[in-house]
Amino acid sequence: MHIKRIQKELMEEIERLRRVEQYLVHESEKNVRSSNQGDRDKERESNRGDRDKERESNRGDRDKERVGIRGDREKERLRCAKKGNYYRYYLGNRYLNKSQMNLVREEANREYREKLIRPVRTKIVKLEHLLKDLSGEWYEPENVYDKLHPARKQLVDPIVPPAEEYIKRWLNEPYEIWEIRDEEVSGALYSQNGERVRSKSELIIADTLARYGVPYKYEYPLKLKNGSGVVTKRPDFVALNKTTLEMVIIEHLGMLDQERYYRNNIEKIDIYEKNGYLIGKNLLLLHETSYNALDTGLVERYIEQFLL
Repeated sequence: MHIKRIQKELMEEIERLRRVEQYLVHESEKNVRSSNQGDRDKERESNRGDRDKERESNRGDRDKERVGIRGDREKERLRCAKKGNYYRYYLGNRYLNKSQMNLVREEANREYREKLIRPVRTKIVKLEHLLKDLSGEWYEPENVYDKLHPARKQLVDPIVPPAEEYIKRWLNEPYEIWEIRDEEVSGALYSQNGERVRSKSELIIADTLARYGVPYKYEYPLKLKNGSGVVTKRPDFVALNKTTLEMVIIEHLGMLDQERYYRNNIEKIDIYEKNGYLIGKNLLLLHETSYNALDTGLVERYIEQFLL
């Protein structure tokens, strides 16, 4: 189960590094084009004749420096030297003054990107090799039970059951269901899985979880530490991440514009966090007020991000 989580994180990191690599390659090619254009411009300048040479010589030291920097960029490196409380910058042996700080930054960033591309590519290759190694069946302990003869499966109590078996056991685990009285809700609302829920928003959440095939339980009692004691809290939903099989709490905060409701839920969230359920990791908070309805698209995005 944890191997699948690691594989997912590896794929996300490889994808992130590939985007970095594409950016670095793009910038490198842009610098090459700019450098080549600078060389062509310099060559054209040298062939314009004596009149143009004389005019070029009167343009000032700063323009000369810029032309020189463009031509020598591939041969010279930026150097930094401290003088008193300040840094001085040189391109090769050429001193760059304060008026040329844009050129200093440009060169520093170019050299940084140049140094970065190799370790980025190296890390991509190593992570791809690691991901390939982790794809072997022998890394999945649940496969041991799954490959047993059916007769042996009847005899063995699997310590690490296959994902489907684990989900089945988790869903079939009995628990006391809170009765919903008619006077507590307006109308009888039943989800696709058959449980009665307390609001239309909870119905949307339950049916969206079912549509994505995410295993969940409604108002499942969790025993949590609270100070020196233990309290029982019933989140609106607890669900299993389909990849890692880790349990995630889903709370629907439907009346956030009511002060007492808000205060009570803040206390409940505080208990969740002290027991290791952290917002944006294994604690998902869906919210609405009397003026802002539940965003169904947000429900789907949460499921896609944290439960698949």
